[in-house]
Amino acid sequence: MESGAARALGAARRLPFSDAASARSPVGTAPARFPASRAISRALGPLRRRRSTRTRRRHEPRERGAPRRLPRSSDGFPSPIRPSPVVPSPVLRLITWNLNSIRTRRARLLRLLERHEPDVVCLQELRAPSEEFPRLPVEAAGYHAAVHAQAARNGVAILSRDPAEVRARGLPPCRARGEARLVEVEVAGLRVLSAYVPNGKSVTHEDWAYKLEWLEALREHLRRTASPETPLVLGGDFNVAPVDRDTAEVDPGGVLCHPTARAGLADLVSWGLRDAFREIHAVGDEPEKGLYTWWDYTRLSFARNVGARIDHFYLTAPLAGRLASVFVDRDERRQRKGEDIPSDHAPLVCDLRW
Repeated sequence: MESGAARALGAARRLPFSDAASARSPVGTAPARFPASRAISRALGPLRRRRSTRTRRRHEPRERGAPRRLPRSSDGFPSPIRPSPVVPSPVLRLITWNLNSIRTRRARLLRLLERHEPDVVCLQELRAPSEEFPRLPVEAAGYHAAVHAQAARNGVAILSRDPAEVRARGLPPCRARGEARLVEVEVAGLRVLSAYVPNGKSVTHEDWAYKLEWLEALREHLRRTASPETPLVLGGDFNVAPVDRDTAEVDPGGVLCHPTARAGLADLVSWGLRDAFREIHAVGDEPEKGLYTWWDYTRLSFARNVGARIDHFYLTAPLAGRLASVFVDRDERRQRKGEDIPSDHAPLVCDLRW
């Protein structure tokens, strides 16, 4: 069936210009110009009005407090873009990140602060002495820094928008070796710990026993100095994948999946902590490939998503009840043209209703 627009266009084309003009013009007036265009405009008028109505409806404002769907990145994982500022309540944003050298990742750290605007950041593996920490740029970005570092290896820090009181630097096993693996502060009514658990190297290496001793010493530190009933955040690189679902390649004999290491971490958590990630993403709820925080630099591990979830946020009960979201900023792990090499870890972001 011929549409109204098509009929108008056909009729206008069949008329000579003068006849079409006289047909549209009242007696005694000048002939109208471009009658075919006007005929088409009249025929398309209702369609245009309907289209504009749909456009207006699509852009109507949402009800206040209504959640927005987060955009997804090209690989199908949730985008790390911060949610809409229209939220039901204020949010306290926490980030933990093993940046694998503050010297190499200084610019990336500053971009991370600008992009996410976190309130507290736990950093691990600074691999530089305290005097080489970029305090001035960090302070210019609006953050205070509590740093416990050593030359070339280890090193931890906590960045916070509010001034923080340092409560502890290191654990007894760390001090015996002169290693900087723990810093603890109190800020805005929270106790925050940034931890870098020893990797262990291999189950036959002497560092394996040191790893287990370190986890036990951390639990003892919490038992002596804190309570599960107080607001406490423990974030860091624990070098342990808690369950098989937390790694793409399960190696029971490896340092990340060994039953003894998992038992040591479980014993630490049993003091009164909750895994923030698992409070939001129950086992099996995450994508089929899994959500990880670390990928080796070799074998295209990140591109193939062959990684492990070894960076964690642990919260006491008063904070676990305030959890709003937990996600991995995978975009920070990507290598982009013209940028410096990323860390082999991705930041873990945790939002609390505050």
